[in-house]
Amino acid sequence: MTIKNLKIVALALTLIVGITSCSKDDNSTKNENNNGGGSSVTTINLQNSTYTGTAFVTFTDGSTATGNFQSGTMKLPLQGDKIIAGIQPENEDYILLGRKQGETINLNYHNRQLQFRIPINGVIPIGSYAEFQLINTALNNSYKLETNLDFMNLEWTPIGTIGTALNFDGQNHEISNLKISTATIFFTNQCTYTDANGSHTYSNRSYLTGLFASVGSLKNLIIRSGSITAISTYGHNSMTGAFVGWGGYIENCKNYANVNGDEPPHDNFGCSNAYSDYTGGIMGRESSVKNCINYGNITNGCGITTISNEAVRTVSGNNGGTNGNINYGTTSGCP
Repeated sequence: MTIKNLKIVALALTLIVGITSCSKDDNSTKNENNNGGGSSVTTINLQNSTYTGTAFVTFTDGSTATGNFQSGTMKLPLQGDKIIAGIQPENEDYILLGRKQGETINLNYHNRQLQFRIPINGVIPIGSYAEFQLINTALNNSYKLETNLDFMNLEWTPIGTIGTALNFDGQNHEISNLKISTATIFFTNQCTYTDANGSHTYSNRSYLTGLFASVGSLKNLIIRSGSITAISTYGHNSMTGAFVGWGGYIENCKNYANVNGDEPPHDNFGCSNAYSDYTGGIMGRESSVKNCINYGNITNGCGITTISNEAVRTVSGNNGGTNGNINYGTTSGCP
């Protein structure tokens, strides 16, 4: 073989090795940033921060670990198939995550304050429990869920109130271990009634219970597990659904959580229409529901309702425009 031919072979081998090396680097990067893509570490980025120091990590099974941030980035070795409950950088605030290990987690955290990340095409990404909580501070924006979240059976406060205009796209991701036994009060009516002991003033309240108290629109979201329970509101109004208490447009959602409505009262304390109980697997009242499926069991569902078709009314408690919805859950307490 001539010297010229040897040079050609050497050049070819160099190109092959270079291409192979680049391919390996590309695959490594893809694996590390792919949700559940087999990465050996969990990468947590504190965007807009150069924090360097240790961080305390907690998992939903009660175990803990310690990691190290370098210039705002921590690579935490996997601790098994676990859910990261939260992290606390040294001398900083605790941040609730509810995220599976092996994923890349991005947070806009700076000067002890968690903020929304930069919107993408006008839509704010949500990728942690703490970011989901932040939605309650900005009720007129559009949001999208970028991964599955574990709500860790922490008591959830419904987001928003009547007239909330936010738009939320779950992008077919799941929320698990949702626990709600609180509500948003959106209306209080003062009533006066008289009994054998004289005249009394009574405050009749209306409660909204659900992941959201109200929305502009909600689509493509799955509640995989959990329990939604209306406040026991003797003589009050209660609108309860897994996704929404009252109002908005809901499409292509699935609920597997159990929904427990309020029990009917025995007295309205002299207030006209003081009590009504609207309970549905998807929403409570006044929402337009399309192509949603309820698998969860419903207790004290329906209450006072004008919708007679069970498959519909167990998806939407009352007064919701419905189309293409299915109920597979059991119901009890319907009149």
